[in-house]
Amino acid sequence: MSIDDSPSQGSAGGVAPYEETPLLRDNDDNQSKAGSQDERPTEETIIPEEVSNTRLAITLGSIFIGVFLAALDSTVIATLSAPISTSFNSLSFLSWLASAYLIANAACQPLSGRLTDIFSRRTGLVVSNVLFAAGNLICGLAGDEATMIAGRVVAGMGGGGLMAISTFVGSDLVPLRKRGLLQGIGNVCYGTGAGLGGIFGGWVNDTWGWRVAFLAQVPLVVISGVLVYFTVNIPPKKSEKSKLSRVDFLGAFTLVVTLVLLLLGLNSGGNIVPWTHPLVLISLPLSLVSLLLFIYIEAKVASEPVIPVTLLLNRTVMAACLCNWLFTMIVYAVLFYVPIFFQIKGDSTTVAGMRLIPQSIGVSFGSLFAGFIMNRTGKYGLLSLGLMFSLVVGSGLLSTLTFNNPSWPVYIYLFLLGSGYGGMLTVTLLACISAVSHDHQAVVTSATYAFRSTGSTIGITIASAVFQNLLLSGLHDRFDGLPGAEKEIRKIKDSFDELKHLPSGWKDGVMDSYAGSLRGVFLTSLGIAVLGMLHRNRNRSAADATTAEDAPQRTDADLRLVEAHKPLDITNARIITDGYDADVAHWLKPAGQNTVREHAQNLINDLCVMRARTKATKRPVLFVAHSLGGLVYQGALLLCVNPNGEAQGTLLDCTRGIAFMGAPNAGSDFEMFTTAVANIISLSFVNSPNRQLLEVLKGRSQVLANIKNGFLTLVRIESRKAIRRSRYILFFEELPIAATSHRVVTPDSAITLGYNSTTIPTNHMNMTKISTQNDVGYERVSGRLMDWISEIENASGVPTTIIRRNTANDPSFQEVMNDLKLSNASYYRYHKRADKFIPRPDLQPKIVNIMTQESGTATRVCILCGMGGQGKTALAIDSCRQAELNHLFLAIFWLDASSTEALKKGLIAISDMVKHSMDQTDRSDEERIEFTLQIIGSWNRSWLLIFDNYDNPDQFQSLSRYMPSSSQGSILVTSRNSDLARLGTVVEVPPMSQTEALSLLYDRVGGAEKFPEQREDAKKIVHLLGYLPLAINQAGAYIQRRVNFPLSRFIDEYEDRKHLI
Repeated sequence: MSIDDSPSQGSAGGVAPYEETPLLRDNDDNQSKAGSQDERPTEETIIPEEVSNTRLAITLGSIFIGVFLAALDSTVIATLSAPISTSFNSLSFLSWLASAYLIANAACQPLSGRLTDIFSRRTGLVVSNVLFAAGNLICGLAGDEATMIAGRVVAGMGGGGLMAISTFVGSDLVPLRKRGLLQGIGNVCYGTGAGLGGIFGGWVNDTWGWRVAFLAQVPLVVISGVLVYFTVNIPPKKSEKSKLSRVDFLGAFTLVVTLVLLLLGLNSGGNIVPWTHPLVLISLPLSLVSLLLFIYIEAKVASEPVIPVTLLLNRTVMAACLCNWLFTMIVYAVLFYVPIFFQIKGDSTTVAGMRLIPQSIGVSFGSLFAGFIMNRTGKYGLLSLGLMFSLVVGSGLLSTLTFNNPSWPVYIYLFLLGSGYGGMLTVTLLACISAVSHDHQAVVTSATYAFRSTGSTIGITIASAVFQNLLLSGLHDRFDGLPGAEKEIRKIKDSFDELKHLPSGWKDGVMDSYAGSLRGVFLTSLGIAVLGMLHRNRNRSAADATTAEDAPQRTDADLRLVEAHKPLDITNARIITDGYDADVAHWLKPAGQNTVREHAQNLINDLCVMRARTKATKRPVLFVAHSLGGLVYQGALLLCVNPNGEAQGTLLDCTRGIAFMGAPNAGSDFEMFTTAVANIISLSFVNSPNRQLLEVLKGRSQVLANIKNGFLTLVRIESRKAIRRSRYILFFEELPIAATSHRVVTPDSAITLGYNSTTIPTNHMNMTKISTQNDVGYERVSGRLMDWISEIENASGVPTTIIRRNTANDPSFQEVMNDLKLSNASYYRYHKRADKFIPRPDLQPKIVNIMTQESGTATRVCILCGMGGQGKTALAIDSCRQAELNHLFLAIFWLDASSTEALKKGLIAISDMVKHSMDQTDRSDEERIEFTLQIIGSWNRSWLLIFDNYDNPDQFQSLSRYMPSSSQGSILVTSRNSDLARLGTVVEVPPMSQTEALSLLYDRVGGAEKFPEQREDAKKIVHLLGYLPLAINQAGAYIQRRVNFPLSRFIDEYEDRKHLI
C-alpha cells in the first residue's frame, strides 16, 4: 500500500490515504449522488415546543379516545357479525363486515405518515375523526348490505388514521427512552378497545339491537375531534414546494389499488366465489403488477414518497413490519372465531364477547410490561423472545379446544396470546422508530400499521376460508344423500339460528363439523405463530454474525461524514483512514494479492517516509479502520515493537488511538479488548454478515487470532508501563428490534471491565453508516472524535514544571537554575487553560491568600475540595496562571496525584532535571525522590507544588511525606475527599450558581444572542447538569458544533441518552 497519489493494492477505496487525508472522504460517485439528492427541494423538520406534563396528558388523552374507539370498532363485528349477517340473510357476508373496515384501514394508514408531515398532525386527526364518525353513522342507518359495507369502508379510513397518527404525536412530543412506556399506555387503550369490542357489541345487540353499537360511538368521536383540534399543535414540516405538489398522488393511488386488489382476491376466494373464479384470478395478479408499479414510483418518481422503499431495505424496519403482519393475523383470527366457538356452544352474543376479556387484559399487561422493561433497561432481546413464545403457546393451546372443554382454560390461553401480542407491538414499534431519523419516523410508523392492518385482514380472510371450506366439507361428508341436505347445509352456512332448528339426527354431525372447522382455524394460527417465531430466530442468527454484508469491498466513502462537517482543522493530530476487502484475510499470498503482513509493512514504510518528508515525525496519529483495515493497522504496530529504525519506533509512540469501524470476526473480534485498559481508543461499527467473507476467515482464523493476541499483549505492556492514559470507549451498532438480537454482536463483546460502552442505532440505509449530520451515529462519533482531538491538543501542553521567564538577573532564580538542567527561558511549559473559563470571584482570592500568607516555618497548604466535575482542576490552573502573571512564585511544579505510582513518576521526572552533587545511577527511586524534595525545600524563593486529583488517600501511606517543608513553599491540592483538614486549609468548591453556569454555557456556545428567547431552556440545561462546569463545558461543545440546534433539542436528546452516561 502506498500513500502517494497512486491507488493502493490493498485499499478498498482506490486512492490510498495519507496524513492530510480528511477523516472520511467522499469519492466522485458519492458526491455526484449527493448532488443529485440535493436537487430535491429541501424539507425542514420543525421541532415542536416542549409542553408541560399536564398539557401532554390532555393532548394524549384526547387522542387515545380515538384510538380506543377505533380499536373497539375493529372488533365489535366479532359478536355482531352473526346477527348482522342473519338480518341480511347471508352468513357468507360475515367476513366482509370485518374485511371492508380493515381493507380501508390498511389502505389509508401508510398515507397518514407522509400526509400529516405535509398538512400537520392536527389536520390528519380531525379528518380521521370526521371520517370515523361518518362511517359509523352510515352503518347505524344502513338498510342493505351495500350501504353497510360502504359505512365500514368509511369508518376504516378514519380508524386507520386515528391509530397511526396517535403514534406520530407521541414520537413528536416524548423522548425516545420514554416512548416505550407511552406506547405501552397507547397499546393498553388499543387492547382494551379491541378486547371490549366484542363485549360491547354483544351487550348492545342483546339489549337494543346491533345498530345502536355503531350510533353510540358517534358523539364520543365528535368530542375527541373537538379536543384534538384545541390541544394538538405540532407544526408540519416546512418545504419550498406547495402542500398539494408535495403529495405523492401516484404512489398513494397505486398503494391503495395494490391493497384493495390483494385483499379483495384473498377475501373472495373460497368464501364468496371459488378460487378458480375470474374475480380471484384477475385481482391477485393485478395486485402484484400494481405493487411493482408502486415500488418504481416510490424509488424513481416521487419527490416525497408515501413510503420510501429504501426504508424497507433496513432489516430492522422490515423485521418489525413482518412481525406485526404475522402475529396480527393470529390475533384477529382468534378474536373473530373464539366468540363463534362459544356462540355455537349456546352462549349469547354478550357472554361470548365477555370471553375475550382475558385477551384484552393480556394486551394491556404485555404492553405496559414491555414498556416498563424497556424504559428501565433499554434492552429487549430476551424480552422479545419471551413475548413471541407466549404467542406460540397461546395459539397452540387454543387448537386443543373441544365443545366438551370447560370455559376457564380458554381464559388462560387468551391471556397468554394477548400479553405476547401487546408486548410485541410495543417492542417492534419502538425498535422501528429508533432505527431511523426523526424525519422518517411517521412514515415508518405508517408502514408498521399498514402491515398490521393488512395482517388483520389477511388473517380474517385465511381464517374465514379455512372455516367455510372445512365446515362445508364436513357437512357434505356427513349429510350428502339425505333428503333436503343441500338446502339444509346452505341454511347452516348462512345463519347460526339454524342450529336451533336442525332436523332430527343432525345435531351431533353438525357440531362435529363446526368443531373440525374451528380446530382448523386455530391450527392455522399456530402454524403462522411458529413461522413468526422461526422468522425471529433466523434474524437473530443473522444478527449474531459478525462481518460485513453485501459489500466485501466497501469503501470509506460508504462510511462518510458530511463534507461540510468533517473535522478538517486539526493542528496537532493527523488521521489515517483505510479499509481492506476479504482478500486481506489470506495469509498465504494468492496471485496478485498482498498478505496482511505485506500490507502492514507497506503502511509503515510509506507512512514513515511521508512523516519524515513533511517533518512531522512527532505528530500524534489517529487510525480509523473499517472492513479489515483494523487487522492491518494492528499488524503494523506490532512490527513497530521491534522497529527498523527510529522512525518506526516513533510511530508507535505517537499512536494515540485506533477507531475500529469494521466488522469483528475470528481475528479482529472485540473480545480482544475486554481486558485492555489503557492507550488504544476503540470504536466498533458492526455490520451484518457476509458469508463469502466468513468462509475466507474460517480457514485463516488462527493467523488472524495471532495478530489479535499479539496486539493485545502490546496494549497490556503499555498499560503496565503507564506510558499514557486514554479514555476507552466502545461504540456498537445496534439493531433494536424484537425479531433480532439486542446487538449485532454478542453482549459480552460490548462489556469492558471498568469502562462504559455506547451504542449507535442503525439509522441508515444500504449499510451506509452515517448519511447526514443529523444522524445519531454522526453526532456521537464526530463529537467523540473532536473530544479526543482536543485531548491530544491539550496533551501537547501539559506541564511538569513551570519556570517564570525574564528573571535572569534575580539571584534566587539563578540559584534555582543552578539546581535545574535548564537554560534561561528555555523550558516554559504550562497546563493549557480551558478556552472557556468562568472566574469564581468568591474562591480565587481566598486561594491566592492562603498560598501567599505568612506561615512562619511551615509550608502553606490549600486544599480544593468538591465533587467531580466542579471545576477544581480548572480553578487550580487559573490560580497557577494568576500566580505566574503576578510573579508570586519562582517555580511551579504540577504533579498527578491520582495514584502513588503517578505521583512518584512525576517526582522522578523532576529528579531527572535536578543537578545532583553526586552520581545518581545507583540510587533507588525512593532515594532520588527524597533528595529532590530536600533540594526544593532548601530554596530561598517561593515555590508552588500542585497535587492534582488526590481523590484516593487510601492508596497513600501519607501525602505529607511528599511535601517539602519550607517557609517559602506553597502546596495546592485538588481532591474529592473532604476529610483532609489535617493537611491544611480546606476550600470547598461548590457547584456554580445559576448565573455563573449560564455564563459558562453561553460563553461555550458562542453567546446568548445565538439563542434568543431560549433562556428558560438554558436554565433547564444547567439544572439538569447539576451546575457542574465540566458537564456544562461538554454540553456547550456539543451544541456549538451543530448548526441550527435549539437548546430544547439538547434537552430531549439528553433525556433520551442519559442512561448511557
